[in-house]
Amino acid sequence: MAIAADGKITLNRERLKGLRRILGISQEQLAFQCAEQGLCVSVASIKRAETSKNILYRTARDIARFYQLTVEELIAEPSHAGISASMPGFAVNRQVVLLRCWWPSGSVSHISTERLIHDNAELSEQYGARCIQNKTDDHWFAFGSEGVRGTEILRAGYFSLKLQQRAGEQGLPSPSCILVGVTVCSDEEEAALINQTHPLMQNSLAVLAQHIAPGTTVIDGPLRSHAEHHFIAQPITQTLVPELWEISPKPSEWQPSVSMVGRRVELMQFRAIMDSTTSFACAHAICLSGVAGIGKSRLLNEFSNLATAEGVAVHLCGMLDFGDHQTHQLIPQLSCALLGLPKDASEQKNNLALQAEQLGIFKQLPILHTMLGWPLSAEDNRLLASMSHSVLTEQQIALAVTLLTQRASQQPLLIAMEDVHWADEPSKQFLSGLLQNVTNFPVIFVLTYRPEAAVQSVLQHGNASLATTTINLSPLGATDAKALADQFSEVTPVYRQRCIEKSQGNPLFLEYMLLDNGDKNNDELPYSLQSLVLSRLEKLEVKDRDAAIAAAVIGQRFTLESLHNVLNQPDYDPQALIDGFLICRRGDHYQFNHALIRDGIYQSIIARNRQQLHQRCANFFLNQDLPLATKHLHWARSDKIADHLIPAITATAEKYQYETALELIEIGRQVDYIEVNTISLLLWQAEILAKLGNISRSVDVAVEVEQISSKPEHKIQSLLLQANGLNSRPLISH
Repeated sequence: MAIAADGKITLNRERLKGLRRILGISQEQLAFQCAEQGLCVSVASIKRAETSKNILYRTARDIARFYQLTVEELIAEPSHAGISASMPGFAVNRQVVLLRCWWPSGSVSHISTERLIHDNAELSEQYGARCIQNKTDDHWFAFGSEGVRGTEILRAGYFSLKLQQRAGEQGLPSPSCILVGVTVCSDEEEAALINQTHPLMQNSLAVLAQHIAPGTTVIDGPLRSHAEHHFIAQPITQTLVPELWEISPKPSEWQPSVSMVGRRVELMQFRAIMDSTTSFACAHAICLSGVAGIGKSRLLNEFSNLATAEGVAVHLCGMLDFGDHQTHQLIPQLSCALLGLPKDASEQKNNLALQAEQLGIFKQLPILHTMLGWPLSAEDNRLLASMSHSVLTEQQIALAVTLLTQRASQQPLLIAMEDVHWADEPSKQFLSGLLQNVTNFPVIFVLTYRPEAAVQSVLQHGNASLATTTINLSPLGATDAKALADQFSEVTPVYRQRCIEKSQGNPLFLEYMLLDNGDKNNDELPYSLQSLVLSRLEKLEVKDRDAAIAAAVIGQRFTLESLHNVLNQPDYDPQALIDGFLICRRGDHYQFNHALIRDGIYQSIIARNRQQLHQRCANFFLNQDLPLATKHLHWARSDKIADHLIPAITATAEKYQYETALELIEIGRQVDYIEVNTISLLLWQAEILAKLGNISRSVDVAVEVEQISSKPEHKIQSLLLQANGLNSRPLISH
């Protein structure tokens, strides 16, 4: 039995679900019954275990004890352990965030730091932190080593800030924290992360302490743009690396530094819905759908501002993909909002009891505690354990309706539920039941989600009289994209225009490129964009992930026949890639939904696999499209390019495809892995340039041939080209 270095293990999700179904109990009831037996198993841990996520070994042991089995009998086979456990198929370069936490030398003991990490193991589980080095005053954590989710920076930042807070609560000095991004191959061992050559992380603790104040969390420059969407980032003065930024949580009144542009039609729609809802006291649901980065959160922020200005009470519930913790789930957040409590308010039990009595729901206090995710007394545990899961859900929905209607009778409400695609199934059931029972109150529900998520089903059950408006956010137009880019005045106009073209109207992509690259001319995607793309890729099954990789090598557009041949799977169906919103169908071919999605996947492929796939592409296109096959031979660094380069240039030139021919010539001049006929390339270049009217450049290339070749036939061809060029120049009268 293999146990990870951080003491975590993966259980067989199908076996766990089957055992629980045999007993006829819900996940919540399982947690209650475990508690009655003195076993430390939370609902969050059960959910993780039943979705093949790693859990602590001691938690796995307690689950096994409850079912009167051994841990070995519940252990997941490799096929059950998820994609990231074995990573078969094509290996990719994964973006991982490393977090290094350290204390001043001599300020802490090994026992005290060990106790801090052990006592806060739920933080590691909640935020997906894997401890890869554990010394007295120097701890390293990795985020994304098990699989990229696109929220590595967010989780690492929250984890470090929370760990600093917990250290203070336990009487320890607050550690300093550094976050950096590194690239590793998916088939490398996790221990290799420590050996990553990052200039910042290679410094000794004594050197770091001279530049970074105790109790601060800093990030390097490449991570800044992603972090600024979740934290406030301030530059710090130091000489270790070009850029370091200190991050801190955003206050509630924080506003984004880049203002929203466009979306005028959507704002008009919202104003009309708000007017009708408040005037006629009829609930309305707005489904705000769009791909990652299209501007759902920014538009929701504008909706909230408009509603607040009109006297509408706004309650925001945001779900995260590390939402096993109760404060990140819909039911606790909505309950806290309707009761006017902060999200983490378990210390206010006495105040809640008084408030419940005033609201006339005192007898339902145990139900309310389950909605808030608060611990239950032994008596309440026994009471609720006798309820079926469906009855408990109905009680929770009825109580939420009571609270919501009481609030709505006093003031119109806007209930915003952000990132519903990350909501768990109980949250969706709860939301569906809630929407069925509030149609006659002035409440606006706004649900934001990605198109690939099956979210609208919550609106299709029960009461169909709830007015619903679906807004599918489209990319920004050219004028709006330019207005957004113009807010980055420190970036050169040329680079701004380049970013506008590459982002294709996606505002988040545009911001990330402008923030990360400044006026650089490299084609590498920013870390933040790369992680967003890889998070989608790694959610796929192995066969679908390999298909996405193969498609990215073929190009932005591809046919099913080409994918079948390159993938060597003649029966493969790309529906999973469509459902995952990576590609779409356009007539008789497919294409990636955004060029940057294709670029992100392509850049993540390790060199040996990339070359192997390009060789397969070349073999497929050789008898169909010789110029394209020649390009793939070059990208594969194949010796066979010497045999096909000149014929490909000849074929394109004879079809008057001069730009393609010049592109192939440039490829030939870049070949450094095998000898090619350079003289023939130059002669073709001079001839094509002359046909395109670039006489001066044509003559210069012909002169170059005359100078480097000693063969008479080459010199003759060069002189003829020079003569033709000179004869074509207009005579200048003196």
